[in-house]
Amino acid sequence: MLRSIWWMSEDVVSLPVLLLWLTSLPGSTSLMQLATSESGILQRFGKFLKVLSPGINIINPMTDSVVLIDLKTKVATMPRQPVITKDNITLQIQTAVYYRVVDSFKVAYKLGSSNQGAQNFIVEMSQAALRSVGGEHTLQDMLSNRDKIARELQRFVENQVEPWGLLIENIFLKGNWSTSLDLVMDPETQKNLSAAAKQKRLSEAAIISAKADVESAKMMKEAAEILDSKAAMQIRYL
Repeated sequence: MLRSIWWMSEDVVSLPVLLLWLTSLPGSTSLMQLATSESGILQRFGKFLKVLSPGINIINPMTDSVVLIDLKTKVATMPRQPVITKDNITLQIQTAVYYRVVDSFKVAYKLGSSNQGAQNFIVEMSQAALRSVGGEHTLQDMLSNRDKIARELQRFVENQVEPWGLLIENIFLKGNWSTSLDLVMDPETQKNLSAAAKQKRLSEAAIISAKADVESAKMMKEAAEILDSKAAMQIRYL
């Protein structure tokens, strides 16, 4: 019926007038406008019918229901999580994950329509990524290659959440890594690291001292050779 009415009136009736006429029918249709940052899951008699795009959509309030899905970029900030490095050092790392919905159907029917469902899933996958990626790197590697670690985390999480209709835009390892990395270490770890750093300094000092001894011996040898030369002997008796 709608198709025939539009065909008969397309030369004399504008689209706004037609939409106004549709909404005037008792209990038949109504207009729903979706923002550019949201989509809708249209259900008819409780069953999925289609995904509504941003803009004006026509629905039947007597038979239809719409589940709204937020498409804006969101951030999931996770509390500090213990991560055991490859060299068996436990660190506490805090991360922030930026993500958004790219498939409303998958998110709605796999994770639920609420934002909390998607965020809980992101947090769960990110925590698993931290444990997995952190266990593949030593402490020194974690300290020296922050961007590399973040990229590895992002690839891991992306592979997990893509089938669920989510896109990871970025993952940040929070804090000033050049000083503390925002990694909170337990007292025993700090003590071990301090001892290791002290031992490293002592070893470096010993190497420097040994090099200095070698250079000193070399210079003394060269000096002795010069003194033993004929020119030195002549100079000596002048």
